[in-house]
Amino acid sequence: MDPKTHTAFQLHRMPYCASFRAGRFDFVIVDAHIFFGKKKEEEFRAKEIVALVDFVISQSKSAKAFDQDFFLVGDFNIPDRNSRFFKPLADRGFIMPKGLDTMGTNLEGTKTYDKIAWVPRKSFSFSGAYSTLPFGDVLFKESGSPGAKKEISDHRPLWAEFYINKLTQELDQIINRGS
Repeated sequence: MDPKTHTAFQLHRMPYCASFRAGRFDFVIVDAHIFFGKKKEEEFRAKEIVALVDFVISQSKSAKAFDQDFFLVGDFNIPDRNSRFFKPLADRGFIMPKGLDTMGTNLEGTKTYDKIAWVPRKSFSFSGAYSTLPFGDVLFKESGSPGAKKEISDHRPLWAEFYINKLTQELDQIINRGS
C-alpha cells in the first residue's frame, strides 16, 4: 500500500471478530483495543472509536453479515460513560452495564477502561449480571513467577449474562434463512 495514495483511516490495532451460536441465537463479538495516548493523541482515539462503531453498525445492517447482533468488548480506554469517548457509542444506540464505570478491570482494580457494549434488540436482554475474572488472584503465585501482568495480561477478562428470547430467535432464523 502506497502511503502517498492511501487516504482511508486506519485503526491502530485491528479488532478481532468471532461469531457464535447459543441455541438458535447467532451473534458476533468484536474485540477491540482502542488507542491510548496523551492529550495530543486523544483525537485519534475519538476517531478510532467512531470508525469502529460505524463499521459495526454498517455490518449489522448488511445482508452479508453473519448476524445483526453485535457485542463490542475490550479495552476501549474509556474511563466512564460521561467521557466524550463514550458519546459515539451512546449516540449510535450502544449501551453498557452502568457499573462498568466504577468496576476496576485492570489487575490492580484501579482502572475502568475495559467495556462491554451492545445495541439492544428483541432477540436478547441483559440479565444485569456481569463482572471480571480475577485470574491474577489465583494464577502465578509460585515463587519467582513474573506474574499474570507479564505472562497473560494487565487486564481482567469481562463477562456479562444475557437472556435469549428463543421464540423470537427461532422465527428470525426461519424467516431470514434464505436472505
